[in-house]
Amino acid sequence: MTVSESSIEDKQVGKGQWVWFADVLVHPRRVFSAIASSKGGVWLKPMLILTALVILLSLVGGPARSLNAQMGLNQPPENFQYWTEEQQNQFFEGQQAVQGPLFIYILPLLGSLVSLWLGWFVLGSVLHLLMTFRGSRQPQGAYLNLVAWAAVPFMLRCLVQIVALLATRQVIDDPGLSGFVTAGKSGGLDLLRNLLGMVDVYALGFAALVLIGVPIISGLKGERSFWVAAVGILVFVLLAALPGFIIGQFDGLGTIQPFFMF
Repeated sequence: MTVSESSIEDKQVGKGQWVWFADVLVHPRRVFSAIASSKGGVWLKPMLILTALVILLSLVGGPARSLNAQMGLNQPPENFQYWTEEQQNQFFEGQQAVQGPLFIYILPLLGSLVSLWLGWFVLGSVLHLLMTFRGSRQPQGAYLNLVAWAAVPFMLRCLVQIVALLATRQVIDDPGLSGFVTAGKSGGLDLLRNLLGMVDVYALGFAALVLIGVPIISGLKGERSFWVAAVGILVFVLLAALPGFIIGQFDGLGTIQPFFMF
């Protein structure tokens, strides 16, 4: 293939990327085959759209988090009446600080963006490392492309959450399946709660797309790559649940937890 033919092919792939947003949900193998044959990185468009949706979601969720923080003012901790006046004043000052823009908008937004971009990079790197051990010679960028386009279901989740926040103005306290476990019982149950909080129909769709795409991207046979990719996803989920678990161990910070994307 000549240089001119290669540039024409790259332009055609770039134009076709807009169709991939729908096709990856209907014809994922076709999209992943096109990604595998493309030159360079094709992850920018889905990641930028996800970034825009995460920013919008964090901004829309601000009033709900503010209302949730105000409700917390009316629920003082146990034995509050026995605290000294100085301790009570410190408590109210802390509650007032939680209602400021730093906790209502900035920290949730930064946390969500870090979760999105770091999660994308870490999962792509984990898949690249494991598949390289299994004999694949694809570069890391190929798996970053895969993870970015497999994340299209998360775009749908962002849109659903935005509509829900606008309609109800309530914080999503129990995402995924986390409502089946009561928080605060023990550290192990809190970790399980964070793991279940990452499980919903959109996350399952994302995992399914990754498992479909890994054999195509890696060039390895399905059975040889499927279980390796499943282990990679499991390892990543455990790593991704740790930040939420650590944040949850600090009392009073539940209202600033970001919406984890990966």
